[in-house]
Amino acid sequence: MSEFGRGAIWFGAGLVLGYLGSKLMEDPQGKVRRAAVEAVSQGMTFKDRVMTSVERARENVEDMVAEARHSREGIKEAGSADPASEK
Repeated sequence: MSEFGRGAIWFGAGLVLGYLGSKLMEDPQGKVRRAAVEAVSQGMTFKDRVMTSVERARENVEDMVAEARHSREGIKEAGSADPASEK
């Protein structure tokens, strides 16, 4: 299937879901609306937890990179020391 065909299918699916979603939301006191609000709330909570985990992982990787750079610079400095100047 071509890119255009796949794009058209996704566009059509988006239209159908948008239409169905708008019909479900018309009743402000409906059970579906309350369930949707709860689902969105849970999704936001999940997103916050994932973002916290990602941030922690990013900080850990940055720390490891900084330690590796520091270690590498120490090795370079030790290797570039002039043995004749130590006498």
